[in-house]
Order: sequence, then C-alpha cells, then structure tokens
Amino acid sequence: IIHQVAELWVSQILVDLELALESARLADFDTAIDFLKRANAVLELTLTTQSALQHLAVDGFHQFRPRLQGVSAAQSPQFKTLLTGGRHAPVAALLEIVADRRDGDSSNRRQRLQLGAQLDVFVAGLTRWRLVHLDVVGRFIGNGRGTGGTAGVGYLIDQLDEACRPS
Repeated sequence: IIHQVAELWVSQILVDLELALESARLADFDTAIDFLKRANAVLELTLTTQSALQHLAVDGFHQFRPRLQGVSAAQSPQFKTLLTGGRHAPVAALLEIVADRRDGDSSNRRQRLQLGAQLDVFVAGLTRWRLVHLDVVGRFIGNGRGTGGTAGVGYLIDQLDEACRPS
C-alpha cells in the first residue's frame, strides 16, 4: 500500500515539476514557486508515509515480502526519474533559470531566489527520502539481497552517494 500510494504521489510531484518549469520559463515565478511548494509538500507526505514502515515488525515484513515477487521501487520509471534529483531535466532547467542573473528587476531576482530556495528544499527532501528508505531497508533486510535482486543496503548507499555528488 505504501509503495502504491508513493507511486501516486511521485506522479503528482513529476507533474508539479513540469508545471513549475513551464511557469518559470514564462517568468511567472509566483506560480512556479507555488508548484514547487506543492511538490515539496507531497514529497513530505511520502516521507511521512514511508516512515510508518519503521513501525512494522521485522517478522511481519518477512511474512509479506515473498508476495512482492521481486518487485522493487527501483523498477518504477517514476521513482527512477524522481531520484535523479538535480539531473532530472525539469529540475536542472529550473536550476539554470534560478542561476540566470543577467536581467530582471529586484522583484524578479527576489522571486528567483525564492524559487531557488524551494529547489533546495526539494533536493534535500529527496536526500531525506533516500536516508529514510536506507534505514527501513537496513532494519528489514540488513546486508541481505534487495527485493529487486540488488545488493540491498550496499546498493542503496552507493545510489545515495552518487546522487549527493555535485554534478
């Protein structure tokens, strides 16, 4: 249930990122900021929902794990897209717009700074999501194989390390 709900939330986040970019390209920064705020709120919901797994008994997890039949969030195109973080095309384009200091009055520059602040919140939220996921996986499977056949916690640490490196 948590993964299914997260898929729906991730879908909304991806739409909001696209809409934020579209608005920013039109210099409608207030609307872009609103879309990013919603994306951040929805990302926070996924974090809260995921943290509920920390209260599941390890034995309970192992009882239903076989029913997952090897399915993993890593197989979700949406999750893969979202977890590219700053390399996801709309996020990268928004970062470029924020970095553009060539023109605009002080109001325009202030809005770009606010947009940049929301992007910072978003990228930090993705890192927090990865860390919570790492803790949950570490608790349930430790150094065992991941549901999708990965090296489990080691794989997630490698992914987190890669995602946090500056481009």
